[in-house]
Amino acid sequence: MYMPDRSTVFVALLGGLLVGLTWELYEYIVWMMTDAGLPPGYVGDTLLDLIMDITGAGVGFLILQQFIFKKQAEVQAE
Repeated sequence: MYMPDRSTVFVALLGGLLVGLTWELYEYIVWMMTDAGLPPGYVGDTLLDLIMDITGAGVGFLILQQFIFKKQAEVQAE
């Protein structure tokens, strides 16, 4: 099984986290601009969302690794 270097994995996970943080910042701004205040359990929901973002980025990376990176490595080996 082809294993990419650690920096590639780090960039993939960091990318997923950055997208999630951007979305959470947008949600926070919208809640503050509507004068509704933060809903109960907002912090727990935000943390769960960020964990799911990182998990999704990791799963997406594993799928990408199996179907694209592996084929590129096979082509270079030939």
